[in-house]
Amino acid sequence: MTALIDSNVLVHIGLHKTASSWLQENLFTRTDFGFYGPAESKKRRALVKNVGHFLVADETGHLINEWEFDANAVRASLANLEAREGLWPVVSYERLSGHPLSNGFDRQMICHRIKAVFPNARILICIREQRAIILSNYMQYLRNGGWNTPEAFLTHRADGRQPTTTLKFWEYHTLVSMYHHVFGRESVLVLPYELFAREPPSYIKQISDFVGLPTPNDLPVKEIVNLRRAHVSSYYFRLLTPLGRSTSANGPLSAVQDREGTQPLAQEPS
Repeated sequence: MTALIDSNVLVHIGLHKTASSWLQENLFTRTDFGFYGPAESKKRRALVKNVGHFLVADETGHLINEWEFDANAVRASLANLEAREGLWPVVSYERLSGHPLSNGFDRQMICHRIKAVFPNARILICIREQRAIILSNYMQYLRNGGWNTPEAFLTHRADGRQPTTTLKFWEYHTLVSMYHHVFGRESVLVLPYELFAREPPSYIKQISDFVGLPTPNDLPVKEIVNLRRAHVSSYYFRLLTPLGRSTSANGPLSAVQDREGTQPLAQEPS
């Protein structure tokens, strides 16, 4: 059988807040729809997400520097994964498109890592109207322990020591152009979240057509994943969230809490 790393792999890079969780739960892990997750896990979403971690962070959760990333070592660690005849393996991990809090500083590095590890990959990029996606990302930032106002979230003071969020993160043309250049225009599919919200079957059909699979029937389009919480409460209680949620969203506080042992560093929610 063909090794997964040398087969046709669908790599879904996000972006964040574009129905990624629904796709991971209800499409990409469904062998009856022609897809499967190549990782080993008891959690459905992890079947498609875990391989993506190899391209971004080490086992401790620290981001992998470019001079430390070894594509051959990653390929060796994935060499035992075999492609399944008649099915498309999927790697789906929103972090592959960069993260808003670090302004997508490693997007280009990750793009080339994907190409080095999965040379025959096809790329799925999901976008969303900018005002809606920025608001959704801001609310996720608050739930992760951030406390800034929307204005401060988007205009974080920078001093050249680390990347900070700017509106440039949501300039989709730069991300799409980069993937066109590296993988070829014919190997990149860009879909708007609004099509998924309005016509889920049409959205899924484009993904299936992209990889040459029949369009699934009986899609669980009413299945809700990551139920939305009220924005008002998240905003007005934002100054209390860091007390119980320690992540990089609340910067220096997370390091203090972790060092003192009062709150372990939390992983980014799925």
